[in-house]
Amino acid sequence: MDTTLFRDLDPYSCGFCGKPISTERRRRHAKFCTSECRTARDRATWRKLNPRLHDLPRWQVGAANELRAAYFLMTRSFDVFRNMSHVGVVDLAAHSEKTGWLGVQVRTGSMMPSGKLTFPKQESSPGFDVLIVVCGDEISVFDSEENPLKGHPWKT
Repeated sequence: MDTTLFRDLDPYSCGFCGKPISTERRRRHAKFCTSECRTARDRATWRKLNPRLHDLPRWQVGAANELRAAYFLMTRSFDVFRNMSHVGVVDLAAHSEKTGWLGVQVRTGSMMPSGKLTFPKQESSPGFDVLIVVCGDEISVFDSEENPLKGHPWKT
């Protein structure tokens, strides 16, 4: 784990701001002087693992990631077609002579400090054959039959 967000101070100093930790909090083995410092450290860790895409609104990040997924598929000899509407069963339709037509659902993912990939899930998303999760510079591809949490994605 990257420890650049932790301060290398004595055990009685806050791991984020360096201020002394109260005796009461030390009894509970706290590493931070306040819960606000712990939250600030957690947010800083998350931002380091998940940089924003040029501070775009969330819907634009999703659209940009759909384009990245389309590029990913095109570099693998697929013909790719985008959905003209923001609502639909699939985000992309991909075709190759080897696989035929595939419905592709694209999700924007986040990386947890533990290294686990997280992304929005829906109870039932019928109609897609492939799920592509874009997280930062990584693209993970899952078959629709595969449980994404247990599967082994391809990574770029």
